[in-house]
Amino acid sequence: MILSLIICSGLHNSKLNMKNLSIYQQLGNKRLDQLDGLRGICSLAVVLDHSLDIPYTYGPLIGQVRPELIGILQACGGLAVMVFFVLSGFVIGYTTPLKYTKEEAKNYILRRLIRLYPIYLFALFLTYLLSDKTYSIKNILAHIFFMQNWLVPIAIGNDSLWTLHYEFTFYLLFLLVWKFNLKTKTCILMCFYCAILSIFFAFHPIAILGYFTLWLGGYWLSHNIDYLNLVDHDYLSYRFWSPIVLTVISVIGFQELFIALMYKFGTPFPFPRPVFTDVIFSALTISIVASLITKKKVPFYLASLVLILVIRLGISLYSWQIAHGVNYHIYIDSSTSSGISLMILPIVLVLRKVPIVSLKNLSYLGSFSYALYLLHYPIIYWFNRLAALDNVKSNLPFSLLILTFVALFISILLSWFLECRLQPTINKKLKEYFSVY
Repeated sequence: MILSLIICSGLHNSKLNMKNLSIYQQLGNKRLDQLDGLRGICSLAVVLDHSLDIPYTYGPLIGQVRPELIGILQACGGLAVMVFFVLSGFVIGYTTPLKYTKEEAKNYILRRLIRLYPIYLFALFLTYLLSDKTYSIKNILAHIFFMQNWLVPIAIGNDSLWTLHYEFTFYLLFLLVWKFNLKTKTCILMCFYCAILSIFFAFHPIAILGYFTLWLGGYWLSHNIDYLNLVDHDYLSYRFWSPIVLTVISVIGFQELFIALMYKFGTPFPFPRPVFTDVIFSALTISIVASLITKKKVPFYLASLVLILVIRLGISLYSWQIAHGVNYHIYIDSSTSSGISLMILPIVLVLRKVPIVSLKNLSYLGSFSYALYLLHYPIIYWFNRLAALDNVKSNLPFSLLILTFVALFISILLSWFLECRLQPTINKKLKEYFSVY
């Protein structure tokens, strides 16, 4: 689904002669293996986060205090979802023709539905099958039409489904941007204002538009790749790894800050962590993606690094001040957070030695990351219910470890089969039936 890094030297001039071809078509239908590898890393971050968190949410460890490691992994998993949003916008901008026509719009919608639905419907079936809850027809229909987390709560046993509602809504919003040829930068600015408003108003459309900032950022990037001078992998690795480390640390910091503020002011915000605290990293998240495909300094790159460092310092100081003046429970305590912050430099120094080209080795994992993202949760959820049985609790740590390993193995194997073996055949048949090119 995502694209190659090798660009023909005459891209800019040839683009002028290909009026309505997508960038993907102009480059000869190539894939960016590095971005597939990034998708693979992000999917693993989410799976690892859920594997450790589900036992404390639905499994045999309900009510017990979560280890601090889980808070760190949740920050990684949250960042991974934001990267998914950016990559989604990038891919749509990369593969969609430049000019809107009714025929192109029809093909665009059908391609998206064909891509999403086969695995999504199977994930819904698996979620309802393995859940111990009973669901109404309204709940099932709302999930089928991507209206979960708005009209109905997300089905228990698959928290990953929340992003599909946002993703499909982004596809529909993009039709307006595409049809009316709206300026991407203006749309990003307006959506960013919505992200700020989401701090104070728990209004779902505002949250959707706030997250659309990230998606549009990826879309903008796809139409500026010639300006960014795409090259191969021969550039400094720290431009990729440093933003990731800094962003994870800062997401943890935002968790500290907002939890501290809620305890101090009596929950003044409608969300535990407002959309704004995710979207504020949009420039940095975009530079993570862009740093995979450009040797130049990405717009906002240096500014975003300075911003994150300043925010990190301010959050640490402010959280420490509140922690010593108010009695509250913080998700990641100040001492742990400070220790994590001190690890930034050695982590970056180690990672900068890891070549970016190594991401190509993970590109195959990215090829079934969509299925893995949707299917792992209900499988791990079911195995945790099994671990909660009385006859397993006698040797819980070992049993839970084995059951989690088995759940992960089944999730990976099933995801690979569905997306790499079955999905291509289904897609081909559906595209032939609906005459989609």
